[in-house]
Amino acid sequence: MEQLPTELLLLIATRLFNPQQNADLCNFSLASRRLRGAAQNILIQAPKLQCQLAENVCSSTSLLVRTMIERPDLGSKIRHLSWNISRSTYLSEHMPRLALNTAGLVGRYGIVSNACKQFAAQSELDLSTWIDAIESGKEGTYIGACLAFVPCLKSLEVTVSNKQSRATLPVMDDFFDQNINTILEHLPAFQNLDSFATNLTPPWKIVRLPTLRHVQIGLHSPSIMLKYLPAAEGPRPALRNLVISVPNSLLSHEAKKWFWFEAHQQYITALLRCTQNLEHLALRVVLRDKWVRPTKKLQWDVLLEYVPPLPRLASLEIDLTEEENPNRLVSCISRRGAQVARLRVAPCKSLEQFPVLRRLVVPQGVIIDSTEDAEGKSLTNTRFPSTLQEIGIIDSTHLLDQWAHNVLWNRDSFLALKQLDLWCDQNTEPIARTEAASPRRKKLNRPLPIASGGQVYSRAPTTKECRVEEATTSEQFDALRVDRVWEELRESGIEVMMHGREERFDWRRR
Repeated sequence: MEQLPTELLLLIATRLFNPQQNADLCNFSLASRRLRGAAQNILIQAPKLQCQLAENVCSSTSLLVRTMIERPDLGSKIRHLSWNISRSTYLSEHMPRLALNTAGLVGRYGIVSNACKQFAAQSELDLSTWIDAIESGKEGTYIGACLAFVPCLKSLEVTVSNKQSRATLPVMDDFFDQNINTILEHLPAFQNLDSFATNLTPPWKIVRLPTLRHVQIGLHSPSIMLKYLPAAEGPRPALRNLVISVPNSLLSHEAKKWFWFEAHQQYITALLRCTQNLEHLALRVVLRDKWVRPTKKLQWDVLLEYVPPLPRLASLEIDLTEEENPNRLVSCISRRGAQVARLRVAPCKSLEQFPVLRRLVVPQGVIIDSTEDAEGKSLTNTRFPSTLQEIGIIDSTHLLDQWAHNVLWNRDSFLALKQLDLWCDQNTEPIARTEAASPRRKKLNRPLPIASGGQVYSRAPTTKECRVEEATTSEQFDALRVDRVWEELRESGIEVMMHGREERFDWRRR
């Protein structure tokens, strides 16, 4: 077997091991013997490339890219590729140059060379042009052309970050136009692609790939969305799971007056109409637009108006997030997120447009009205399909107990319900109480099947233990009534599960 590049082995040695504790591993002769397998399994099969202006990051990324190109046998082993592109790097002319060994590219294992020969009749792709672009590091061509050297790729993640300002993330359409479309037309690089995630609006050619099952996209520029508007004619995508990041301004009726929000509606509706076999849909509401104030009339029904009836949808998730990076989704319980989470958003009126829905995970405000009348009762009740088996509530407050008592207790509407999940955040993480730690509540403790990270609690959560705001005090809440509500749910056959912050982060990465 041909030896891996010396720089790559040294890079693995310094990344995977602490040089202070394992000084001998920095020696190349030892690293070449001990870390060759780790290099192929960790850095080759699923590399994560960071394209930023930092000199050390660019050098390591260039080294990995050069290895992929010079060693086609290793490039064919790559299954998962994650690429984080900085806007400053993309627009700069200081991308690292690669001293490529072009002689190996025209050999019998040359992926691009073989692809060009295979598609010689209809292909206008010039191999030398791509090699020159990669060597010179010209903007996005440097990034996109490298994807041609991974023919067996199954999972691709492309993230574009803009840390220079807090404005809307710019969409670099030429990245797709000059690279992805070229690969789709001339090279068999994406013929095995199963999962694709990006915070951009991708071309329709990628979304409707016959092998693609999982897609995560972001919506930004109206012109780009209308350009890549899903077409009703032609082959339809075979998607099963779809995650869409939408701006929080789509919750307002005032958004319909503006052209760029009409583009959002057209794109979402056209996309979902072409994916009638969709089984899982997640809408990530990104807290992006600052003009959405508490005085604005926000309604979850406005967002769901964009979603046409999906006859096969079995799982629906609606969540709030601030971060636009798919790898760094954070909760709404941060500085600005907590303020938006407390907005008076009217709940949706009905979810019956999904006739076979079995799993529902939503913030509390989607199905529970935050306004109360003089008797303390909610003014609005959401209508649910009778097929629901699991309901997840995010960031629950004391209204959840009232809702559980008034709604879930009516089993005529929830004949199939088996589980109720409470997804808590950093400020709502449950507090494990025992009889020894809480002697005053000893008489109220009852064994309930509430678990968090494998830990079983001796009693149901109270408002003080599961709350969003510190202003919610135990004086506003009758602990005995809460225990009775959760006890009634247990007796009716509903399993109550509580999940902490770390578990929620794991769920959001799925």
